[in-house]
Amino acid sequence: MSEEKERQIIDEVVETVTDFVENRTELVRLIAIEKASKIAGVIAMMSVLALTALLALLFISFMASYYFSAHFGSRTLGFGVTGLIYVIFIFFLYPLRNRLIKKPVTNFFVRTLSEPTDLDETE
Repeated sequence: MSEEKERQIIDEVVETVTDFVENRTELVRLIAIEKASKIAGVIAMMSVLALTALLALLFISFMASYYFSAHFGSRTLGFGVTGLIYVIFIFFLYPLRNRLIKKPVTNFFVRTLSEPTDLDETE
């Protein structure tokens, strides 16, 4: 083989490897964008649901406070009883915070970040 032909083959191999690395880098970037978009969408949806639940809880709290106020004949006592119910509720839920909040959120992120992509299924 001539030196010129060898040089041409080497140039082709270098070009092929360079294209492969560029394509692989772009693929990794797109997969990262896909996963980040999925997580951002879920976070946005959960934020809207949490805000809606918080507003519902606020109105239910006022309703309960005024009910207890009418029942006990004192607005202060009615709102105090409602506050006491929340303190008791928090007292019982605090020990369960890891099981009810931390583990499900962590599992969701791990599951989302480690789920196979279309590329993984074809290889």
